Amino acid sequence: MNHSRDSRLRLILATLALAALALGASDKSGAEKQKSLAERMYDNRVKRCKAMMPKDEMSRCDVRSGTTYDEKLRGLHRTMMDRITKAQPADGTCSKYGATYLVCDEKMLGGKMMYTIYRLDRAKDGSDNYSMYVWSREY
Repeated sequence: MNHSRDSRLRLILATLALAALALGASDKSGAEKQKSLAERMYDNRVKRCKAMMPKDEMSRCDVRSGTTYDEKLRGLHRTMMDRITKAQPADGTCSKYGATYLVCDEKMLGGKMMYTIYRLDRAKDGSDNYSMYVWSREY
């Protein structure tokens, strides 16, 4: 049974790898190749904003005009923060220790507390992104 599952997983991973290669090899328009860092950051922020919005609120992430890229990035950040803080109640606090650990006290359903240490690591793809994962948890 595990062998079948492993085979399916390998097939899925191979398919994803081939798709990624095909997408990477596709010809990009001259305009897309010429985008500045600020434009690429803004496009990425718009995608992240839309990913977290319900369909009826996606227009809140639409491209803004008439301002600098810094102002546009700040506007999208505020839009996402507004969505997060209004959609979900605050249920705890977190503190950052150094550049690596985030320690959170979170109230679970029923009032019980959960204490979690998250570790923050640089993404392995060489980008300026980070990955966050649970390092340790106590209930």
